[in-house]
Amino acid sequence: PFPASVKNLLAATGKWTSFFGDSVLLEQFLHMNSLLAPQCPTDLQAATSSMDPGVYFQAAVPEYLTLCDSEGRCTFNELPCLHFSRPFDCPQNSLIPCGHNAHRECSVQEWEQLVQRVADPGVARAFTFHWVPKRVGGFDAEEPLWPTAMPGSGKQPPPGPTLSQKFAVGKPDYIIMNNCLHTYPYSFNLPEPLWQQHLGDFLGMVSWNIKSLKAAGFTGGFQFQTCTKLDCNATQYAYIAQSGGEAICRRKNKELSAVKTAQIQMITELGLSVMDAFSITGQYPDKTSDGLHPCFIRPCSWTPQTVARDRQQDVASAQYTRLRGKLQADETAYQIGSFV
Repeated sequence: PFPASVKNLLAATGKWTSFFGDSVLLEQFLHMNSLLAPQCPTDLQAATSSMDPGVYFQAAVPEYLTLCDSEGRCTFNELPCLHFSRPFDCPQNSLIPCGHNAHRECSVQEWEQLVQRVADPGVARAFTFHWVPKRVGGFDAEEPLWPTAMPGSGKQPPPGPTLSQKFAVGKPDYIIMNNCLHTYPYSFNLPEPLWQQHLGDFLGMVSWNIKSLKAAGFTGGFQFQTCTKLDCNATQYAYIAQSGGEAICRRKNKELSAVKTAQIQMITELGLSVMDAFSITGQYPDKTSDGLHPCFIRPCSWTPQTVARDRQQDVASAQYTRLRGKLQADETAYQIGSFV
């Protein structure tokens, strides 16, 4: 009953698969949903989001829940808050940008409600996306490299629920995670010693994320996805043209390739599964939505009516004429099933 293109994912994971990451991983999650074609709520908050990918992902809370029965009938749900990302995520490190949204953090009680929905006997498969562009919020101990401070105050944010508190209630069977440009701003102009230090700090934070999940009681399957490759076509993608052009883009890719290699080495040393997303995306030139994101699928844009509506809106937005529709028909560029 489930589409063939997601069977690899279903075979590799348990009942509950969670995606922890940024907008690149979110688009993979939404592409998977476009294949499952779940029923959607009528009051979808994300439907009013911007057409521009640069701000679209922040217009509504970027956390979602998809529940499927044994026959492959699924429902898509928006979640009202952030389960694993703190609103005030401003590491005291001048190279790292501040938090990327201001949505509220979920309570332990809201996590318990989510766990109960997943545990329902009528649910055969559950998929959640959690917005975690940088650090997993709720460490049981303060992350030593990047102590957190609220914007402009230098003060610690108020304590929130810990990972241990949430995972004591329930936890996913499988986590797919990525971490790249929200935590690793391009630094190719730094002198080599400073660049190596910056890379080491980034890898230390990613390692801390993973080890904190384990320390909080997560014992399920895990896969980490590396940084992806930019598509350096300045003529086709406004994002590339506006961020330095093709020559700068190639320098960024050279740096991202080095970061990817370091990520693979670190994750492998931890004994965990890692997917080389940089190499995979490099195999499909001119398949991205804006030079950065693998596609641009809005929540619930998987019925003939919504696809036609969104394609019409995309064409009307001249800067992003290739955002939608193309990958709906060309699934070879990003099939979740091939990732796991």
